[in-house]
Amino acid sequence: RRFADKLVLIFDPDPAGVRASLRGFDLFVASGMKVNVVSLPDNDDPDTFLQKRGQEAFAARLRESAKFMDFVLTQVIKDGPAASIDEKVEKAGEMLSFIAKLPSGIERDHYLKRTAEALDLDEAILRQEMPKQARGPQVATRGGASAPVTARRPKAEEILIHLMLKDEAIACRLRDRIRPEDFTDQLKQIFRVMDEFGGLDSRALLVEGDEELNSLISHYSVLELAYDDPEKHCNDCVDSMKLQNHAKRMKALIGAVKQAEARGDTAEVARLLDEQNELSKQRTRRMTGGES
Repeated sequence: RRFADKLVLIFDPDPAGVRASLRGFDLFVASGMKVNVVSLPDNDDPDTFLQKRGQEAFAARLRESAKFMDFVLTQVIKDGPAASIDEKVEKAGEMLSFIAKLPSGIERDHYLKRTAEALDLDEAILRQEMPKQARGPQVATRGGASAPVTARRPKAEEILIHLMLKDEAIACRLRDRIRPEDFTDQLKQIFRVMDEFGGLDSRALLVEGDEELNSLISHYSVLELAYDDPEKHCNDCVDSMKLQNHAKRMKALIGAVKQAEARGDTAEVARLLDEQNELSKQRTRRMTGGES
C-alpha cells in the first residue's frame, strides 16, 4: 500500500484458483486498496493467454477487470433464482459472511441488495440473517499483530466522507455546514487538514502510527460508488447527522437533569432545562427551514 492504491488479481480460472481468491478475501479487504480481478478463459493462465493472444488482448482484459466483490458475488451465486431452497440458504449464508466483513456500510447495503436480487430473496430477511457477531476486517500493525477496524460508522457519515474525499468542492461546501464534532473522533482529521492546507489531500490525512485511521482513509479514497445526485446525498446526510447529533445531546441533557434532581441541585436543573428547551427550539427552526 506504500507504493500503490490499486491491486489487480489474476488467478487461474480453475476451481482451485477461485478458491484461492476467496480465501484471500480478509487480506484484500483489510488492505484498504482498490482490488479488481481479471477473468481469463478456461484452460488459460496469464502465460498461455499471452502466448496465444498477445499483449494487447491481455491489456484489454486488465481494463475489463471486475471489482473484487462483484467477482465474489458471481462465484458464490452461480445458479441464482434457479437454485434449490437448500442451495439458496447455503449461498446466502456464504455471501453474507463476506458482506459482513466490508468496512463500509455503503458497500454492505449495495451488496445485500444485489444478493437478494440474484437469489430472488426478500432483502429484509437477508438483513435479519446478517451475522450479528461478525468480526470486522483486521488491519496489520507495525508490530505484526492484527487490530480490528474501528466500529462501523453511521451510513450518513460514511457517505459524506466518501464524497468529501472524491470531490474537494463538496468538502469545502460541507465545511461550513457541519461541525467536526459531528464526526467520530478519528475522522475529525479531515477538518484539521482542510483548515491547515486549505483543501483535501488524502496523503495529508494519513497520520504516522495510526494504522486504523490510515486504513479508513485509504479505503474511502479508492472506494468506487456512483451517486445519481451527489448534492442531494450531501444534503440528506447532513440533515441525518444533525438529527442524530440532536438526539444524542437531548439524551445527555435528560440524563444530566435526572442526576441534578437526585442531588437536589435546583439551580443546575433550571439551567439544564433551559438548555433542553433551547435545543428543542433549534430543532423546530431546522425542521421549518429557519436554521441550516
